[in-house]
Amino acid sequence: MSQEFPAVGDLAGRLFRLTRKEIATILRDRRTVITLVLMPLLLYPLLTIAFQQFLLANAPLSGVPGDRYRLGVKSETEARIVSRFLGLGDNVLRAEENLKSQDTSASQTARPEVILIYPLDDFQIPLRDRQIDIGIELTTTEVGNRPDAFRTLKNCRLYYLEDSPRGLMVLEYLEQRLQAAHRMELFRLSSHIAQRAPDLLPPQERPTLLRPIREPVRVSDRKGTVPLEVLMPLILILMTITGAVYPAIDLTAGERERGTLEVLVAAPIPRLGLLFAKYVSVWVVAVLTALVNLGTMTVTILFSGLAPVLFEKVASPALTMIQVFALLLLFAAFFSAVLLAVCSFARSFKEAQAYLVPLMLVSLAPGMISLIPDIKLQG
Repeated sequence: MSQEFPAVGDLAGRLFRLTRKEIATILRDRRTVITLVLMPLLLYPLLTIAFQQFLLANAPLSGVPGDRYRLGVKSETEARIVSRFLGLGDNVLRAEENLKSQDTSASQTARPEVILIYPLDDFQIPLRDRQIDIGIELTTTEVGNRPDAFRTLKNCRLYYLEDSPRGLMVLEYLEQRLQAAHRMELFRLSSHIAQRAPDLLPPQERPTLLRPIREPVRVSDRKGTVPLEVLMPLILILMTITGAVYPAIDLTAGERERGTLEVLVAAPIPRLGLLFAKYVSVWVVAVLTALVNLGTMTVTILFSGLAPVLFEKVASPALTMIQVFALLLLFAAFFSAVLLAVCSFARSFKEAQAYLVPLMLVSLAPGMISLIPDIKLQG
């Protein structure tokens, strides 16, 4: 019985030694070392520099000294009205901060410099050319024939680029100050009402209100840009595939080209066990590549200061990274099997590379489709 059915422990030991030998052979290859170590060390710092330049150009942090908000208005008269309301709202917010913190240092928080650019007849071109951040248009609203407590009620139309993070940030800045100015005007009105009827107020004492209305402006026909955080999983997927390509080619077509595959087939190991050892070897290298990429990306994000931007809407960044790595384990397992199966039909290294080009294109198609807005991939 022992001669017909080898011991399970003996067979497992042979598979383990064969797998260790295959992994050691792969790791000694210079191409694997370049893919595993050098590419992540060079790629992610370069991507981080590019992302930082993008963020500095489109979404600088609020309150940074030297930051300037450029507001376009129609005329000098509207510029004076907007300037008065923004100044009033800013003073109200400073006073509220002091009351909440009971510390005068809170009012010394850095505020961006607001620059009013006028006269502008149209906001479309200046917005698209990044000459202004927000375009402001004031229009008087009819309030009816009844006596009203307000002197005027103006619609404050705020034109902004809908796909610009900086535009949204400046928009929120303006809305906060307009709301604060409204609170002050209503407080003044209530104090007058306590003394006399509002319709008896002199016109110059009646408050003026600006009602903010958002007016998004599209840069082009597309509905929006791809969020920055969406690109990072795609980059990890690409690097994981890259990590599994060379081991899969080397352990199949490479050994067949060198003439060492026949020696392994003649070894006292089942062919299924030989295939399993090669699969585990490719999977281990793919996982190592994913781990190095994930670690390098995490360290780069932490030291570059991009973590608050990328993980702004994420409750637990550490848990998110763990979930991404768990998905990469499954992805590496799937692609290791596919690449190994395709490369096993190739007779040479170049032929295997030719087989993998269309496979890579087909594999990237779902990832590219998932980046399209309003597209959901559901099983």
